[in-house]
Amino acid sequence: MPHPTIAGIDSKLFQNPAAYAPTDVLLVRVQAGGTIPWHVHEKDSEIAYVLQGDGVLYSTESEQHEQVTEQKVAAGSAMIVPPQTWHSLVSETEMLIFALHTQG
Repeated sequence: MPHPTIAGIDSKLFQNPAAYAPTDVLLVRVQAGGTIPWHVHEKDSEIAYVLQGDGVLYSTESEQHEQVTEQKVAAGSAMIVPPQTWHSLVSETEMLIFALHTQG
């Protein structure tokens, strides 16, 4: 299903209505050259596993995006983003990512 606000991103959200950890689970497809824009999760950690493709995960602790860290990610790699960490993803090839958000 196309993401409602981000072009080139398809996502399937599996919500947990009881709000137990994990709060939700996502399957995300990012088109080649696509970008998941900068965003932050105030209370949730994001844990993601790349099923297909490759790209670059950018992260920083500042909303002004100072001291940005770049992490190359590819099929078989995991990404862990702590709460209150700004992050963005740019795909180099089409990516398929399995992600979950959990409090703490």
